[in-house]
Amino acid sequence: MTLHARVTQASANGLDAVARELALDGAAFDARLGRELTQRFSTFPSGSLFSKCIVEAAQWAGFVDDSDWEADAMRYLESQPVFIKQKYRSGFHAAKPIAYLDTWAAIIGDPRIPNPPDANASARQVHRFFNEAFAKLNDLEWRRERAQVGPWTFYGAFKIFLVHETHLWSDPTIDAIRLPMGGEPHGYSFERGWTLLEQLSIVPPIGSASGFTDGLRRADQVHAEVTKLAGLAGTRSLHINSGIYCIGSP
Repeated sequence: MTLHARVTQASANGLDAVARELALDGAAFDARLGRELTQRFSTFPSGSLFSKCIVEAAQWAGFVDDSDWEADAMRYLESQPVFIKQKYRSGFHAAKPIAYLDTWAAIIGDPRIPNPPDANASARQVHRFFNEAFAKLNDLEWRRERAQVGPWTFYGAFKIFLVHETHLWSDPTIDAIRLPMGGEPHGYSFERGWTLLEQLSIVPPIGSASGFTDGLRRADQVHAEVTKLAGLAGTRSLHINSGIYCIGSP
């Protein structure tokens, strides 16, 4: 039975039953993705784990899809060399990867912000970095120095980190870290999953978003609902977020 069918059936038994179904598939998805990320990151150039998550988030967002990107982007984030291939400077897939990297470099390079979390960081350390990095992102927006890092690409890097670091899954502190929406045009999609849950009266409508600030507001609204469902299932928001993504499969 598909997740959609199971959730539809569970909806007759209340929100907690729906939440458990989403958590079941979401946790399995996260475990599988965590193993894939571990394998992928082993092929990246040396560097910090969070830098690898930043680089991977650009690929999730569709900014790039070629094998050169990891090496170039990691070197750029870690040491800010003068050289990076022209295609990343001039644009790629209608995005500007160099602007994406520059925005993240401004965040992680700010001496007032804690060092990005690495392997075996505590949930408290990750949460503190998230809050400080988020404040810096908003400051860059106010100064008109933010580019290509928005609600999806910012939260996406943190989701990749949390999926990879399975030792954090038992700590409810990570539920305060907001997570991305989005998905593939013809594949899995969080928005498609959310719409299905709307139709079952499980979650409220969220509407569309226009611009950076509106996107943050929408993401906050969604994450609040995701966290409620996680509490009902006794699981992490991470797994409910992935469960909604999974139910949105075509």
